[in-house]
Amino acid sequence: MERFFKIKLSTDSSSLSNPGSSNARPIEVDEILANLQADLGLRTRMADYSPNIRDEIRRAYLQKGPCQPRSYKFPQTNQSGINRRFIAHWFDDHDWLEYSIAKDAAFCLHCYLLKSNFDQVGGDAFTGVGFNNWKKAKERFNLHIGPVGSVHNQAREVAYNLMHQTTHIETIVIKQTSQARTAYRTCLNASLKCTRYLLRQGLSFRGHDESAQSSNKGNYLELLQFLADHDEKVKAVVLENAPENLKLIAPSIQKDLVNSCAKETIDLILSDVKDRYFSIMVDEARDVSIKEQMAMVLRYVNDKGKIIERFVGVQHVTDTTSSALKEAIDEFFSSANLSFSKLRGQSYDGASNMRALVAVAKKNIDVNSFFTTVNSLVNVVGASCKRRDALRAQYQEELVRAFEDDCLITGRGLNHERTLKRAGDTRWNSHYVPTMDDEYVIPGRSRRNAPMKTNYHRYRVEIFIHVIDGQLAELNDRFNEVSTELLTCLACLSPKNNFVAFDKRKLVRLAQFYPYDFSDRDLLMLEDQLGVYVHQMRSSSDFSQLKGISSLAEKMVEKGMHEIFPFVYLLLTLALVLPVATASVERAFSAMNIIKNPLRNRMGDQWLNDSLIVYIERDVFACIDNEIIMQRFQNMKTRRGQL
Repeated sequence: MERFFKIKLSTDSSSLSNPGSSNARPIEVDEILANLQADLGLRTRMADYSPNIRDEIRRAYLQKGPCQPRSYKFPQTNQSGINRRFIAHWFDDHDWLEYSIAKDAAFCLHCYLLKSNFDQVGGDAFTGVGFNNWKKAKERFNLHIGPVGSVHNQAREVAYNLMHQTTHIETIVIKQTSQARTAYRTCLNASLKCTRYLLRQGLSFRGHDESAQSSNKGNYLELLQFLADHDEKVKAVVLENAPENLKLIAPSIQKDLVNSCAKETIDLILSDVKDRYFSIMVDEARDVSIKEQMAMVLRYVNDKGKIIERFVGVQHVTDTTSSALKEAIDEFFSSANLSFSKLRGQSYDGASNMRALVAVAKKNIDVNSFFTTVNSLVNVVGASCKRRDALRAQYQEELVRAFEDDCLITGRGLNHERTLKRAGDTRWNSHYVPTMDDEYVIPGRSRRNAPMKTNYHRYRVEIFIHVIDGQLAELNDRFNEVSTELLTCLACLSPKNNFVAFDKRKLVRLAQFYPYDFSDRDLLMLEDQLGVYVHQMRSSSDFSQLKGISSLAEKMVEKGMHEIFPFVYLLLTLALVLPVATASVERAFSAMNIIKNPLRNRMGDQWLNDSLIVYIERDVFACIDNEIIMQRFQNMKTRRGQL
């Protein structure tokens, strides 16, 4: 077989796994940038990256900002006989400071990124092994900063110049007039407008033929031409009127613009989450190119007491085992600077429960045989249009015969089933209800050909009851007493019927399920608040017509009650963030079928993720100004044009 294939050089195959390869291709750079490790203790050293891509990686880290998990519960270690730990407010005093959860150590973002540009002076306490002598933390932080000409301050200055291209050396070499800058801004703004429109509508960017002679150059170029035809200022600086090396129409430019839109959208979502309690909803589905995609949605309660569910990304996973999904979730938490200490609920679509119910149903021979037959029938008939037409024709013929013989079964479900046995009986005027022992008439067969006095109804119900009993027993095994008690306690928060379900003892018990959020002292204060709370709620007309706890939370914030009863509102918030269903994730997969359709089945994972974020969270995206997106786009790489 070797003679039919060309052997791939080892340098090409190894460059993907080796970030330091000097011949790294753009697609590999995109993969590296998409999978940057947030925790500095787990990052690859800058010296191990290729010199050609270091600046792009540095910009990506600087745009993300330092890893500062403020809500993380920092562990204590015994130092000189005293338990000490990292203090979160140190982040407020030092914007360069990072904390590694993996190493329980402090690092410096600027020195990690740029210390290799200078002579290696001093140790690697803040760049390699990390610093964790918390007793002398403030002293060592100030010592690390040092005087004006210290390595830290030089690295900080280079980082500033890297992110502000007006001071970057390449920008100084490429001088531009104010007129050229204005033209570039107009061109970039027009390109961003086209990008916004296509993303919001879920449309493709590229065309089959984008040459100058093509009658249809694709949505992006055609829309840009439309803007140029209706705006003389835009027409003067885009397409054929733009400089040859500054047209802003290349596929790489389109991807950078989309990526900038997606990152700004995610940043706005995460800024709304802040340090709130939240839950995650995760599900997997296969896309059109037969790749397993894992989608994630965050659920939290915002400042107005309203439940918010936000889609935050989709990730290609090669395996759907619990360990593989956990690794993907950990990676997302790390990249988004989210803390597991604020996680209060998890939902993984209930696939294991459904498999259990299916397994129970298959234990019954009749049910198993039925589904096996249905599966075979669907496969045989569904694969052929002719068979489908033949089945429809046969079914239509049986319906006609059933009408002629007055033996059509009508109704909706077992509890509404009626058999039209007598002349003149219809589904509107028949009052006859057959019993279990009545004769069962099969559609399409006359009375004289029907089986006599069968117990089909009873037999069918017995099978149904047997299967349901087995499924309920399986669910009882999976939902233990603790889960059942939790649900029972949650019901006591309901404001329905003037808080008729309120039970102080059960609500205190509910708070005990959250020992990290309610200390012993908090539990006592909660118990005191609950008595006053229910009295005030029942006596207020504003809360008398509420139907659910979601409307209760919103009304409490509206009336300022969340500040009067903070522990009750905290309990209400914890109840609201618990996932109820995975409908939001399922809708994300419906959107994925729109974005990545059969005509766009070669979309890369990053392109798909960015497009989905903006398309699904278009209301968040609409709040982001073009100027913010253009600044992010500009700082991603060294651009020829300057704003």
